[in-house]
Amino acid sequence: MQRLMWRMKDERGVALLTAVMISSIVMIMGITAVQISVHNSDQSARDRRRVESIGSAEAGLDYYFSYLQGISPSEITCDPIDEALTGSPTAEFSVTAEYFDEAGDPISCPMAEGTIPDSVLITSAGTTSQVDPTRTMQSFAYLIPKPPRPFGDQAIFSDGDPEFDSNVSIFGGGAINADIYTNGDVVLQSNVQVEGSVFAQGSATVEGNADIKRDVWANGSVTLRNQSVVRKNVTSSTSFISVIQTAHIYGNAQAGTTISAGGSAIDGLRIQNTPSDPPPEKAFPTFNYDPQDWIDDGYTVTTFSSCTSARTFLQGITSGKHVVRITSPCDLVFPSNSTWTVQDDIAVISEGGLTMQSNSFIDNAGGPHRAYLIFGLGGGTPCDITFNSNSDIADDLTAVFYTPCDINMNSNSFVGKGQLFGGNVNFNSDSTLYFELIPIPGEEPDGFDQDITFIREVRTT
Repeated sequence: MQRLMWRMKDERGVALLTAVMISSIVMIMGITAVQISVHNSDQSARDRRRVESIGSAEAGLDYYFSYLQGISPSEITCDPIDEALTGSPTAEFSVTAEYFDEAGDPISCPMAEGTIPDSVLITSAGTTSQVDPTRTMQSFAYLIPKPPRPFGDQAIFSDGDPEFDSNVSIFGGGAINADIYTNGDVVLQSNVQVEGSVFAQGSATVEGNADIKRDVWANGSVTLRNQSVVRKNVTSSTSFISVIQTAHIYGNAQAGTTISAGGSAIDGLRIQNTPSDPPPEKAFPTFNYDPQDWIDDGYTVTTFSSCTSARTFLQGITSGKHVVRITSPCDLVFPSNSTWTVQDDIAVISEGGLTMQSNSFIDNAGGPHRAYLIFGLGGGTPCDITFNSNSDIADDLTAVFYTPCDINMNSNSFVGKGQLFGGNVNFNSDSTLYFELIPIPGEEPDGFDQDITFIREVRTT
């Protein structure tokens, strides 16, 4: 009996049992903590993906707003726009849009010719590298058409070989943007100044003391002589670059074949025997005359079959915006020492040509106005636009000159503002152009600004 009681009072093994129990509890708590941690991590990752998805959806809206800035109605795509964002993790968006007219009715896509939408509903679905979740953003905006497009964004467009004699100046419109483009060869003589770039599908030659403020890019050879200067880069896509007689390139030079230049003639890289694509090719712009386009823009259209009658009418206008349409291939001549005073915006649209004889002048009354001098539509001759010696145009009259034939600005003939588009553009010595873009009535809007009504998230179906 005494031995049995002794055994019952023996506590050996209790500590082990207690340790096992405590270890079990700690293990259970550890498993629970891991499960909670994994759950929180998964939830945090999902929340991150949700934030990334909505960020990519918002990027899709921003992308489409930017897309609308530079698109005309006829270029609007009906298909979804799918883009991937750079960075990690991968994020993507898919944007669709529905357009409406002024009454709020949907517009079918592709849009009929001449249709200009009034508003748009944009829907953007954003995802990350994980398909789930997808978040969708939506925005509604009224569209504000930008002014119609000009013939192009160059100061001078010459379909053939332009000539720039000594002391010609092409100034930018408040920036270094007065570009010259030609589908032929270009020669810039001594002391020519261009506040922009020169693009030639043929060759380019820059003579003594000429100063090109940006780039020269020719498909053929490029030759710089006699202290001429190019402030940025020079490219010959298929041929050589020659820099001689202390001419200078401040940027890089890249040639399809060789580069010949003195040791200090090129500040940047010299990249030889490296052919490249030619300058982006541009076709001579077409002009399609529709009188209703001009009437819609506030012009009164008057038609003549005689250039003499048209000139009398032009010199007798006292007010209002006018289109003078000349339907015969005659030459509209303003005699020496004569003045044509423009009272408001004016357009002369002719099958023939224009000649400003020596010392004639196009004046401007009542503030800044625009002049559209569009000639050579008949396909015959005469069709040139010619300003003879000391003929001129008022400096507050912005003009676009257009003819598929020659534009000739003779010595001391021209100090003007605007753009020139010709089959061949020829500037004789001491002529000057100040570049300014001019929209053409009847052309499509050059994109849309947006008046955004709302941006919201919508439930993904």
